Amino acid sequence: MQFCPIQGFFSHLDITEIAKLLRSGDFSVKELVQHSLESIDKWDQQLNAFCHIDRRYALQQAEYADQLFAQGIDLGLLHGIPVAIKDNIQTLNLKTSMGSQFFKDFVPSEDADCVKKLKALGAIIIGKTNTNEFAYGPTGDCSFNGATKNPWDLTKISGGSSCGSAVAVAAGMVPIAIGTDTGGSIRIPASLTGVIGFKPSYSTLSMTGVYPLAKTLDHLGILVKTAEDIDIVLNALNNSLERKNLNFLDKMSVKLGWIPVESITDGYETSLYQKIQASIFQGFSDQIHVLENLSTDFIQIHQCFCTIQNSEAYAIHAERVKNDPSLFQPEVLQRLLRSKDTKGWEYINALQLREEYIQKFSALFQSYDFLLMPTLPIYATDLYQREITVSSRNIMVKDALLSLTSPWNLLGLPACSIPLMTDQGLPIGLQIICANNNENQLIHFISSVQSIIKKI
Repeated sequence: MQFCPIQGFFSHLDITEIAKLLRSGDFSVKELVQHSLESIDKWDQQLNAFCHIDRRYALQQAEYADQLFAQGIDLGLLHGIPVAIKDNIQTLNLKTSMGSQFFKDFVPSEDADCVKKLKALGAIIIGKTNTNEFAYGPTGDCSFNGATKNPWDLTKISGGSSCGSAVAVAAGMVPIAIGTDTGGSIRIPASLTGVIGFKPSYSTLSMTGVYPLAKTLDHLGILVKTAEDIDIVLNALNNSLERKNLNFLDKMSVKLGWIPVESITDGYETSLYQKIQASIFQGFSDQIHVLENLSTDFIQIHQCFCTIQNSEAYAIHAERVKNDPSLFQPEVLQRLLRSKDTKGWEYINALQLREEYIQKFSALFQSYDFLLMPTLPIYATDLYQREITVSSRNIMVKDALLSLTSPWNLLGLPACSIPLMTDQGLPIGLQIICANNNENQLIHFISSVQSIIKKI
């Protein structure tokens, strides 16, 4: 796998390495934060990953973290580590605009739960990262704050809606970013920018203080570069999880299921899919079993997802649509106007059908430890491109991007995108899904897969 052509200070540093540098005296926290700000200064005018930064506050946090170290107080591995926060997550006294003109001057009076936890562990909030307006879109180029560009190719989309968070990590401006994922909003930009994007089981991480898109689909999640970093951050945000040393799983004992893309969508790049499948089957050979006869299930899952997201998103924005429609990004307004037609009985039926599929996939995980599939069925498209021709068919970019990720939001299952390869100069992600509340095992497996990928 190639390296991202844009290289910030943290491009080759993980949390454990940074923590050692701080404790050995190689860097103070203030120096580390200055390096982060310098990387942002150097690259972000091109990338537009960040939309709000308070340099003075970032340096004040750093100075306080240094004072604690000087007093012999060590708050743990996140002490002094710069973190970026998606712009739909509230941050005390730091603008949180949701990528929307409606909230362009909104400054929260308190932190979201996740931000409180990060601060309590000494993490440094470096700034807010760009998002599609109200996190409603998978492209990363539909925000009041402008488009976030892909650091591998500035003419391409970064993916969204957690576009800025993914790009901030991919370009090495920060080692950690927090995002949200309602239909793939962490995993999509992770795949397109070559980082790890992780969403845990539904409700594992508190959404208090996070502006909702669709409340029964929304997940908080993490963007980093290593499995070890996921483990550190996830357990910091949810201290009810027991953190364990990551040991490589014996791949011979792991039961893997491969979900063929054609079971979910016919809108995929055939050559891309063949390369991803060949790479995985080369690495796991006899340990992976192709799952058949899932097409009907995924058609219904897709319909359920759309019905639930449409209904819940419109409920949140109905008053704004009625009173101030011109303030929305046109693309977001169009989606909301279409969502208005969703009927109450359709929503109730979708919720009931979702429960049936949750049980069905729970039973599937009695036979398999992990499900594997591509994160995306297409390459990164051009900025602002909304249709793409695949296999002589015109398909919507939005639909293609969401097709392989959104089922796991509906089912509330842990899912992660990890970098698999580069093709045509762009990163390609592998998606891994596991049983509900099985995050620790998933993180262990990610660590093993990363090791195997290096040898392929």
